[in-house]
Amino acid sequence: MSDEIVDAVREAFQRSPCKSTRCASNELRVPQNTVDKILHKRLKLYTYKVQIVQSLLPDDGPRRALLLQRFCVELMKTTIILSVFVFRMRQPFTPRV
Repeated sequence: MSDEIVDAVREAFQRSPCKSTRCASNELRVPQNTVDKILHKRLKLYTYKVQIVQSLLPDDGPRRALLLQRFCVELMKTTIILSVFVFRMRQPFTPRV
């Protein structure tokens, strides 16, 4: 990687920090992997995806705890059913007379 390419990538992202690596690679006529490597290894910059998240409300804590309790109960039921099934599968077959 030449210093010219590194400088071009740096300038491109300084002009437009929200630019995608795909757009930058098309604009600079450089492979996308090269842009990624320059960002990570030479410039110590890391891409991230902006996501829209919901804010937590005061009643979300108890609701999440209740959901976790229900999940644990269902998991225990499934585990018990599976253990009984496996136990029965391990018993030797005895023909009925």
